[in-house]
Amino acid sequence: MPAYVILRLDRWPPRDRPGVVAAPQVVCPPDAEPAELDLQFLSGLDVQICYWPTASAPERLRAITRQALQNNPRRLWVLNVERGRWRLVKSVERGIEVAV
Repeated sequence: MPAYVILRLDRWPPRDRPGVVAAPQVVCPPDAEPAELDLQFLSGLDVQICYWPTASAPERLRAITRQALQNNPRRLWVLNVERGRWRLVKSVERGIEVAV
């Protein structure tokens, strides 16, 4: 089974998180340009982008999603943490599911 990575946009993991987490977490900090990040390590992995609409502009979400897609993850979905809603961006079966 492929590895699974959580890519957090503009938010660090909480200090009181459990000692054991379900997947490694990587952060795109607020002062970073998503298009300039080296995300080659995402190639072949299942990736979940977590974002908070009150913390991140829609353009930043699109930029980090495009950058992740350029590095060919196996699957990619985006989770709006504040609303608990997710959308599939890339699947194994059909490839890219939505335009970003």
